[in-house]
Amino acid sequence: NTFWEKGTPSQSQINGAFSGPNAWMIDLNGNYRNRDSSALFSPVFRVDSTSRYSIEFMHAYKTERYHDGGTIDLSSDGGLTWEVVGNVQGNWFNTQFVTSLDVIKPGWTNISNGWKPASLVIQIPYNGPIIFRFRFGSDQGIQDEGWAIDDFCFRRTTAPLEYLVG
Repeated sequence: NTFWEKGTPSQSQINGAFSGPNAWMIDLNGNYRNRDSSALFSPVFRVDSTSRYSIEFMHAYKTERYHDGGTIDLSSDGGLTWEVVGNVQGNWFNTQFVTSLDVIKPGWTNISNGWKPASLVIQIPYNGPIIFRFRFGSDQGIQDEGWAIDDFCFRRTTAPLEYLVG
C-alpha cells in the first residue's frame, strides 16, 4: 500500500501546492503513519549512456529528524532492484542517513521551511528504460506532516555532471 495522495496539501507547515492546485504528498491533511514505507513512481523514461540528465522538482517536508524522511531511487530492471540517486550535495539530500530508509540511505529529513528546489545532473551508464521512485519511510516513534513533491521534471541537459549513477 502507498499513502501518497494527489491533491492540495492542507497541513500547518505544508499548506498548498507549489504550483497549480495539486501536489503529491504523504497524507494531504494528516500526519504520516508509524512504520510507513511508501513509494511514488515516475513514468518510465528511456535513457542513453552518452547523455546527461537533469532531475528537478520542488518539495516540502516536515519529519522526525534523521529517523523519518525521503529519498530518490532509480531502477533499470522494472523495479526488481533499486539504487539511490545522488549524495549530500548542493540542494540534493540534507543527510547521509535516514534510519527508516535502511539506516545508511541518504535523503531529506527534518524541516524544509517551505517549498525548496531539488536538482541534480546525472549520467546513467546504460541504455534503455528507467524508472524513479520517491521513497518515504518512518519509524515507530514521532509522526509529523510528511513530504510533498511538485513540478517533477526529468530532461536531457548539457550542464556539468554532478553524479554518476552506479
